[in-house]
This record gives sequence, structure tokens and C-alpha cells, in this order.
Amino acid sequence: MFLPWKSEATKNLVVDSARKKHFDQVIHLVDYAYGDIYPKAGAYFKNTIYSNVRSYDWTLTHQGVLSTTYIALLGGAPVGAIIFKPEVKGRLGLDFIGSFDRFNPDGHIDHELIRFVDDFADECGWRQIFCHVPIASQPMINLMLASGYNITSIIRNNRKSQLFRVGVAECLMEKTVPTRH
Repeated sequence: MFLPWKSEATKNLVVDSARKKHFDQVIHLVDYAYGDIYPKAGAYFKNTIYSNVRSYDWTLTHQGVLSTTYIALLGGAPVGAIIFKPEVKGRLGLDFIGSFDRFNPDGHIDHELIRFVDDFADECGWRQIFCHVPIASQPMINLMLASGYNITSIIRNNRKSQLFRVGVAECLMEKTVPTRH
């Protein structure tokens, strides 16, 4: 079931950004795990989409924030997600808080997804990016450290849900988005 975009400007920004990066498809899905739905970033997919994109551990709270909206980038391109939490802005004074990860059967991780997220944040005028990364994903952690992210805290998720692994340790990584001209 699809719901309309809350903002035509947001839709255009997402689609244009994805097109520039040659992503075949932009899919929006919402975390239903908390029963708290935030439709600000786009259309909905049911939870079954998770099995299709082989995603994992993208759904975490931050400072009590319970609702999360996703953009998953699929098709003949890296699989990833940007997590929009618009209600965090007033609480933390940030323009954006997000997370992304990618999965590839051969374990290969390249820089394309991080470049996409950085460029997307820059186009949106966001100053800050927060990311949850599984501790076990050492290649991703190393890549993000090399890309200017810093580990700010360690999180442990023990909630039982079809969207969660039990007892997964994650690190919160933060990056200040440089102003580009």
C-alpha cells in the first residue's frame, strides 16, 4: 500500500538524487515495530520488504525516539537505507539524524553508498549525520572512520521483534557534513 508524499519537494529531491547516482529504484518503508508511524518521508511498504532487501538492524531508537522512516535504495545498485527521524530535530537541534548500511553476499563494501549519503545530506542542507553500525561490520566501521565518521557510543539492542536481532551490539557514529560550494 502506498501513501502520498507529504512534500513534493522532498519527493523530487529524493528521486533526483537517486537518479544522479544511477539507482534503479527508490523504495520507502516505515518501521511498524513500535506501532508509531511517521509518514513524513514518503510511501509505505509492509514489513515483508525486509526479507526482500535482506536488511538487518536498521531499526534502533535514539534518545527515546520511537518512530523511524526508511528510504531503501534497490535495483542494480548498492542496497542501503537512510533513516529519517524528523522529530529529533527539535530535541537535539539537528537537521537530520540517520543511518545506513548495505549488504552484499560476497562481503564487498565500496564507497558508493557513503558518497551517496554525504551528497544527499549536502543537497538537503543537513549539518549532521548519525549512523548505527553493527559492531560485527568491521569493514563498514573502518570505511566510515576513513570517511570522516567518529564513534560516539556503543548501543546494545535486546528487543525481540521480527525486525530485530536479539542482543546485537552497535556503535553510534557521527559525522559533521562539510559545507560545499
